[in-house]
Amino acid sequence: MSRIYDLAIVGASFSGLACARVAAERGLTTLVIDRKPVAGHRMHTTGLLVKEAADKLNVPSHLTRQIKGVRLYSPNLRYVDLEAPGYYFLATDIQSLMTWLASDAQSAGSELRFGAAYRGASREASICNCMTCHAPGGSCVGPMAPLPRWLATSI
Repeated sequence: MSRIYDLAIVGASFSGLACARVAAERGLTTLVIDRKPVAGHRMHTTGLLVKEAADKLNVPSHLTRQIKGVRLYSPNLRYVDLEAPGYYFLATDIQSLMTWLASDAQSAGSELRFGAAYRGASREASICNCMTCHAPGGSCVGPMAPLPRWLATSI
């Protein structure tokens, strides 16, 4: 069974879910594919938001805490301090934030598919065939058995 989507987003990251929400609010049929079992599962991030992003997305205040400045380290332990008078960043519980953002994207009309590993896409005329696998551990069931999902593209 195939379904046509206006937009497919691979990865239920912060930006992927924010994009899905806005696209769905603007009337696009939107699909988000992520191999992880739930939004925010084992994320590797600081969990920091700039205040403009939180304001734009109307992030609930109970999910954030204001901090005046941040110190960002590179892998070689060099760092840069970020702060400005009157400016603040927001520290978050990233798992709760991602759960909220996924719910918000879904409420806007996006379809979310967790546990669906992206395996590639092919094009036929103006249609893009997106292949995913739905199996524990992200492996395909059967020999080269991707599940096709038809996605409309704007060319």
